[in-house]
Amino acid sequence: MDKKLIVLCLLALSLVCPAAAPLFAQTASPVDALPEDDDPFRELRDAVVDTGMERDSTPALVRPRYMSVSDASLSMEDGEAVFLAPFFPDGVMRIYPQRIMVWHQVVNEFFDDSNEKPVAITYCPLTGSLAAYNLHTGKRPISLGVSGDILNNNSLLYDHYSGSLWPQLTGQAIDGPFKGRKLPRLPLLWSTWEQARKAYPDGLVMSRNTGFKRKYGKDPYGSYLRDDSYYDDQNVFYPLTHADRRLKPKTRMFCIEFDNLAVAVNKAEVKNLGVVNFTMGITPLVAMYDPVLDTVRVFNRQLPGEKETLTFSWTGEYMVDDQTRTEWDNQGRGSLGKFRDRQLTPVVGVDSMWFAWAAFYPRTRIVPGQEF
Repeated sequence: MDKKLIVLCLLALSLVCPAAAPLFAQTASPVDALPEDDDPFRELRDAVVDTGMERDSTPALVRPRYMSVSDASLSMEDGEAVFLAPFFPDGVMRIYPQRIMVWHQVVNEFFDDSNEKPVAITYCPLTGSLAAYNLHTGKRPISLGVSGDILNNNSLLYDHYSGSLWPQLTGQAIDGPFKGRKLPRLPLLWSTWEQARKAYPDGLVMSRNTGFKRKYGKDPYGSYLRDDSYYDDQNVFYPLTHADRRLKPKTRMFCIEFDNLAVAVNKAEVKNLGVVNFTMGITPLVAMYDPVLDTVRVFNRQLPGEKETLTFSWTGEYMVDDQTRTEWDNQGRGSLGKFRDRQLTPVVGVDSMWFAWAAFYPRTRIVPGQEF
């Protein structure tokens, strides 16, 4: 896919779209403003690319409709990508088809009916990045829209409350009254429809009935089911603030960032190995292949309340810890052995193509194997 076609894809996403209505008031006073001479985000702002698209021409969704898994099965293919949100307090898994997310990029949702606990499920097709955020900034709740501009090929989002700009991949505002503020990440899982419908037959699937006219059966960038589309051609068309050639640009990674450290876990390698034990600073972690959802999860290797750090091995079907030989299921829960019914603490990350994560986090470490 050439650069001209990418531009056409961006424009296709904006056709016949009325502007999304903001959820909250659009006025704000500056919060935590940084002196211009001491601004760590200046380089990022200077690298923003104006695509020519206006704000909300790719319309974010607000409180979308959902349908049952059985009804959704009538129009979905087994191998197509879906995104799973396990954090809703009612315990019901929400399933977001990539074929819908590619046209909207942001879903503004709520934990309850009060509009006081907003969350956002976000996806950027140019960088293959998937992230969810808690949208309560500490001052008041916000909602997100698509600005139309990009940074490191990643969508720049903006909030309707202050107009601040937030790269979809990092969730940290680079401009506006909230500059420097970071949105807390929530867990999202990248899976396929076949795995999701089998694992969560009682789940809720976002409906195509969005109120917008879109060809939801067609992805303007291609398909994750083929190796001849944008998602696999390894071409990067817009400038990057940092290029890292340790991996092919569009290698799919599960990425983690905390305590000023960054790690990118190679999902294909973890799938091949089953488990990978590693550390981030002094924090012991394990990356595990989840065969139920065909995805990768990361957990802390130290159980809450226990002093011993566990190491894990892969049996070919599930992981066991080397210390007690407890068997652990795909959700990091002990299923048989000394630690039965104990839960490993999950680590929240984002799915992303390698080139985009490395551009924002140039000192990132690759797991397994390659040290910086």
